[in-house]
Amino acid sequence: MAATGHIPIYMRIGTGAEAEIGYFVINAGADCHKGLTTSHIAEALRSVADVLESPEPEQGVHDAP
Repeated sequence: MAATGHIPIYMRIGTGAEAEIGYFVINAGADCHKGLTTSHIAEALRSVADVLESPEPEQGVHDAP
């Protein structure tokens, strides 16, 4: 039996209130024998950080020279 779970992502800037800015979707199939570990979460967060630090340019949008 497959299962799907959501892990919310919150952000707080300064002393303001935190806000949910997104979530991870975890899909586990019937043959999934591994549990979700902190290493899995850390790997996902590193991937998100890489994209935030070096976003791919949008197609059709060019910076002015």
